[in-house]
Amino acid sequence: MSASTPFYVVWGLLGAAAVGLWWLARATQGRGVARPTEVLARLSTGRHARLVLVVGVMWLGWHLFAR
Repeated sequence: MSASTPFYVVWGLLGAAAVGLWWLARATQGRGVARPTEVLARLSTGRHARLVLVVGVMWLGWHLFAR
């Protein structure tokens, strides 16, 4: 087992969770479960919330992809 195997497992689980949430949002459309685009639209409506969202994405990018 190589040292990168756990990282691939984590990324695979995150991808599976994203696909599962996408499927759930599509399957329950109009029944109370917000789609990811609606959640992002709600998060980015205010000036301060948009700033926190951008800084959060930058932080995640720096810490997850700069290794």
